Amino acid sequence: MTPENSCPGTARLRFSPSRLPETLLNRLSPHDSLTLLEHLWHVYDCNRDLYNLCIYRALDKDHPAFDGVDVSVWPSERRYREQTVQAARTALLERLAGLDAAGFARPARLLMTNRDTNVRELCEMLADHDHRWRMGAMLGVFSG
Repeated sequence: MTPENSCPGTARLRFSPSRLPETLLNRLSPHDSLTLLEHLWHVYDCNRDLYNLCIYRALDKDHPAFDGVDVSVWPSERRYREQTVQAARTALLERLAGLDAAGFARPARLLMTNRDTNVRELCEMLADHDHRWRMGAMLGVFSG
């Protein structure tokens, strides 16, 4: 069974930004104070340091609980404007490829909202978080 069959959100996890010109990557968003590059790094860091960790812990531990994370400080603390774009999800997708329905149903708890979740929902949260609408809006404004 492929991850897409058990968790539709995993198909969206295969998104990887194509190589874009630096002038485009460094343009400011009309919707906030971040550049397109900073949005890409935010998605990468949330994958690696937030969602992937939650998904891996939900796969490896029985009903883990997750604290909230303040990601608003990451662009300055992690110096996003000085980074280069990299691929982020290969290892997670490889791990998810071997899961059956029971693997996607493994429970976890979100302490920030005090509610139960599972690996499937964590994958969908990660896919929904991709900032594609913001990046799309930025590219639309930049090209028009």
